[in-house]
Amino acid sequence: MELRHLQTLLAIRDRKSFTAAAKSLGITQAAVSQHVAGMEESLGVRLFDRQGRRVQLTSAGSKLCQHADRILDLVAAATADVQGHPLSVQGPLHIASSTVPAATILPRVLSEFRRQFPSVQPKLDVSDSERAVAAVSRRDADVGFAGFLPKVKGLLPHCVAEDELVLIPAPDHPLASRKSISVKQLSETPLIVREPNSGSFRCLEEALEKQGLPLSEMQVAMQANSNDAIVAAVRSGTGVSFISSTLVSEEVEAGELAVIKVRSLRPKRKLYMVSPAESDGREPLRTFLDFVRTSMP
Repeated sequence: MELRHLQTLLAIRDRKSFTAAAKSLGITQAAVSQHVAGMEESLGVRLFDRQGRRVQLTSAGSKLCQHADRILDLVAAATADVQGHPLSVQGPLHIASSTVPAATILPRVLSEFRRQFPSVQPKLDVSDSERAVAAVSRRDADVGFAGFLPKVKGLLPHCVAEDELVLIPAPDHPLASRKSISVKQLSETPLIVREPNSGSFRCLEEALEKQGLPLSEMQVAMQANSNDAIVAAVRSGTGVSFISSTLVSEEVEAGELAVIKVRSLRPKRKLYMVSPAESDGREPLRTFLDFVRTSMP
């Protein structure tokens, strides 16, 4: 067994779903299944009972989780000691984030960070990319996560992930049965979009402009500053929407949403951690920045 297998085990325990565990770890569901299969084969026991989309630990799985908690705690202590960040690091850490990093990157990052530095108290404010960047610029937040590259003097961006937006309709939408549509067909379809301050909006806007189709010429049926609200609107038949693929993987797998490719259109972007170029040297912030840069180079 490898440490990553034990991390996978605990993620499934905490989220009671292979899909949700994969999302929190930033890996595919196939990789999660492979990790579990490898552990079960090497130990000769079954670790989980599958109940549809939900999973439950067996007695053997519960015992292994207890050992995994202790092992990973020891690894965290050793890492902190070697890197010169004592476990006694303590204090508040104010994080401002846009919605996608808050739902996809930060759960895994903060879970492991808290394991290594339990005396740090993170506070997470979720808004949109522009507000997250502005909060760091004003020093209202220690560090931020955004869906676009900020070009603000005094801020230092660090790429932490890549993200692709996919077009989702409801399963009974007229386009749901199609494997792909043209940009012209997209322009004739009611579209639900995020608010202009969001990284998702900017990413879609730039991708459409490259195809010679300004977003202003689309049939925008609704704007929303919540991905959950957008998914609900799509399900109700209000329109289709571009949304981060990682946010809807579970719903797509369950058949609750569909995904359509738009020919010649692939909205992709990078997600960034943003920090002051000149840090105030506070230990919780310095430790967190080092942790993220090391774990997500």
